[in-house]
Amino acid sequence: MKTEVQTKVCQRCKLPRELTDFTKNQRWCRSCMKEYRVEYNKKNVDKRKVVERRYRVQNKEKIAARHRAYYAEHKAYYRERGQVWRTVNPERNREQNRRNQSKNRLRYRYGLSDADIQVLLAVQEGRCPGCQRSFSQTLEWQVDHDHACCLGTESCGSCVRGLLCRACNSAIGLLADSLERLERLGSYIQQGGISWQKF
Repeated sequence: MKTEVQTKVCQRCKLPRELTDFTKNQRWCRSCMKEYRVEYNKKNVDKRKVVERRYRVQNKEKIAARHRAYYAEHKAYYRERGQVWRTVNPERNREQNRRNQSKNRLRYRYGLSDADIQVLLAVQEGRCPGCQRSFSQTLEWQVDHDHACCLGTESCGSCVRGLLCRACNSAIGLLADSLERLERLGSYIQQGGISWQKF
C-alpha cells in the first residue's frame, strides 16, 4: 500500500513542500530560509560583524575545540595540501618560516608580541638609541634586556629595555652592563688613549 506524502505550504514561496523541507515549527521552507539569510547578511554586513565578533569573544574555547576536532579528522588532507603549497612556493615558504621563527623567539624568549615590538619601534622612532641609525633590512634590531634581572639569553619580559642594533647590543653585552667601564672607555677615547713613548 502506497503511503501518502505529507506536505505543507511555505508561507514565503507559497509552494507545497514535504514536511522534511521544514524545520520544527517553521513556516518557511529550508530554501526560503537560506535565501532570506543571504539577503539579510548582505544588507546588514556591519551588524553581522558585530554579532560574529561578540560570539567569537564569548565562545573562544568552544570554537578552538571545534577547530581542533575538525583538523584532527582531516589532518591527512591538510598535510598534503601544505606539502603541495611548500613545493609550489619555496621562496614564500622560507620567508614565512623566518617570520614564524622570529615571532616564536620573541614570544618565548622575551615575552613580546608583534604589538609590543611596534610600540617600541614607535617610541624609538625606528632608530637605535645607541648609534641613532635607522633600522632597516641591512640594520636589523635586537632586543636588549637587563642581565642583572635575567641571566642568559631569556628574559621575564619586564626587564626588556629596548631595541638596539647588533653592534650596540654586543657592545653593552661585552661591557657586562657596567656604567663604570663605559665611562672609563669614554674618557679613554676622549683623551686620545694613553700617553706613551714608542721606543
